[in-house]
Amino acid sequence: KFEASGTAGILNIILKKSKGMGFNGSVTGSLGYLPSTNLNTNLSWKKGSWTWFLNGGGGYREGEGKSDSDTRFFDIATGNTTRYFEQNSNNKSESNFYNATGGFAVDLTEKTSINLSGMVRSFSSESNNRVDNNNYDAFRNLTTNSQTLALGNSSNLSFQGDVGLDHKFNDAGHNIALSLSLQKSDNESTEDSREYDQSLFKYGTLGDNTTINKSLIGKIDYELPIGEKSKIEAGYRIDNNTNDYDFLNRETNVSTNYGIVDAYSGNTVYDETINAAYAQFKSKFDKLGYQLGIRAENSQINVEYLSLSGNTSNKKKEYTGFFPSVFLSYDLGSSNNQLLLNYSRRINRPRSWFLIPYPTSLANRQNLFRGNEDLDPSYIDSFELGYAIQKKKFTINPTLYYRKTTGDVKFVLLSQELGSDVLVTSPYNVGNETSYGLDLNLTADLFPWYKIMASADLFGYKSEGSYFDPNRMVEPLSFDGEGFSTRLRLTNSFKIDKTLSMQVQGFYRGGQKTASSESKDMYVLNFGANKTIWNNNGTIAFNIQDILGTRGRNTTSFGPGYERDSYMRWSPRSFNVS
Repeated sequence: KFEASGTAGILNIILKKSKGMGFNGSVTGSLGYLPSTNLNTNLSWKKGSWTWFLNGGGGYREGEGKSDSDTRFFDIATGNTTRYFEQNSNNKSESNFYNATGGFAVDLTEKTSINLSGMVRSFSSESNNRVDNNNYDAFRNLTTNSQTLALGNSSNLSFQGDVGLDHKFNDAGHNIALSLSLQKSDNESTEDSREYDQSLFKYGTLGDNTTINKSLIGKIDYELPIGEKSKIEAGYRIDNNTNDYDFLNRETNVSTNYGIVDAYSGNTVYDETINAAYAQFKSKFDKLGYQLGIRAENSQINVEYLSLSGNTSNKKKEYTGFFPSVFLSYDLGSSNNQLLLNYSRRINRPRSWFLIPYPTSLANRQNLFRGNEDLDPSYIDSFELGYAIQKKKFTINPTLYYRKTTGDVKFVLLSQELGSDVLVTSPYNVGNETSYGLDLNLTADLFPWYKIMASADLFGYKSEGSYFDPNRMVEPLSFDGEGFSTRLRLTNSFKIDKTLSMQVQGFYRGGQKTASSESKDMYVLNFGANKTIWNNNGTIAFNIQDILGTRGRNTTSFGPGYERDSYMRWSPRSFNVS
C-alpha cells in the first residue's frame, strides 16, 4: 500500500488517545556484556486538547567481529594449484550514541488533529581492525606473512522534522491523513591502515570520507467507506533522496611516501526521486472477502561521478512500474477458519552505496568492493495459497507460495584483471531466481504455563544466470543452481508465576548452493527472562544472545582461477539486563 518495496519510511509518531490528564513517564536502563550501557526516558504531558512529549537517551557499546578467508588460486587451463592466500581479521569497536525527540499533538476540533515533532541524533565510533595475511605456495608452505592494523573513526549527526494532519469526515471511517518528513544526515569517517612485514612498515593507506544525506518524504492517504463492508483507499507518496559522497584515498609508494590515489578519490552524487500513487478497493460478499489494489511508481535516478584522475560519468535512469495486488479470503464455516489466495508484485531497489563505481576503502588491498552504477532494481512476483484456522488455544497458518525474481542482484567476485591476485566484489543483475515451498506458522498454549510459537519454511530454489567480462575472464561465471533448504524457528515461553516469565528461542537456517557459491547451515540459541516489580510499575529483563556462539556465516565462492572459503561472525555471545 505505502511502498512497493516495503512499508518502512516516514517516522510516524502515534500518541494513544487518553482521557487521563497530567504527566506520565518511563525510564529504561540497560547494562550488558560485551560492555554496553543504555538509558532512555519517555515523558508526556496532557492538558486539554494538547499532548506534549519528550523522549531522549544515549548509551555506549563495544563490538567485536571476526572474518576469515582462505583462497586457493589455480591455473585455469590445468586446474593445478599455484598458491594459497589466507586472511584472519578481528575487528573491535567502541561507539557512543545520543538522541532526543520532542513534539506535540493537538486536537483542533473533535475531528481534526495535527502533530509536529523534531529529532536530533548523534553517533561516534572508533574501530581497531587487525588482519593477519599469510601467503603459501602450492604445497601449503608459508612463503610470506604480514599484519595489517587499521584504525578508524566515524561520526554522524542527523536531524529530522515531521508534521502531520489527520481529519475525520465522520465516525464511519471516512478519513484523510497528510504527513511530511524532512531528514538530513552528516557523516565523516577517517581510516589509517598500515601493513607490517616482520615489524617493518611495508604499505599504508589513509582514507577520508564525507557523506551528506538529505531526504524528503510526503504522503497523502484517503479512506472512504462504502456501506458496511466496502472501502476505497487511495493515496500519493513522494520520496526524494540525495546522497553526496566525497572520498580522498592516499597510499604509500615504493619509498613509503603517501600520495593521493586519483582513480579511487573523487565525488559521487546519487539523486533519486520516486513519485507513487495507489488505489485499492476491499469488500466482502457473503463468505468471500477481497481486496484489489494497484500502485504506480515513477523513479528518476541520476548518478554523477567525477574522480581526481579525470574519469567522469553521468548515469540517468527513469523507469515506471505498476504493482498490482490481489488478496482473497473465503470463510470456511467462520471467520476463524479461512482459505487465503494472494498475489502481489514488488520491487527491490539497489542501495545507493552499491552504485559508487570505485573502491571507497583501500585498507584491505587484497579484497576490494566496487559499486556498479548500471545496477537496476529487481522485481518479485509472489503467489500465495494459505489456510488460517484459529481456535481457543492454538492458531495454524500453513501457506504454499511461489516467488519469481527477475533481474536478481548477485555479488560477483573476480580478479581485478586476468592473472591478478587482487579480488574485487561488485553487484550485478545476473538473471532470475525462483523459490517455492511451504511456510508454516503455529502458536499453541500447551499448558497454562507453557506456550510455543513455531515457524518452518520448507522451500525449493532455482537460480539462473551468468556474468561475463572479457577483460577479466576467459569464460562466463555461472550462477545456476537448484536445491532444497529450510528455515526453522521455535520460541518456548514459560510462565513461572504471575511476575516471572522465561523464553528460549532457537533458529536454524539451511544451506544453499549454486554454481558460483555455497552457503553452510547456521543455528542460533537465545534465552530471555522478564520479571515485573513494584506492583507492575517496573520490569527487569535479562537476555543472552547466541548462547552456543554459532551465529556466523560460512560460504564458499567459486570463480575463474580461485576458490575461497569465508567465515564471518558479526558479534560474539552477549548478555544484557535492563
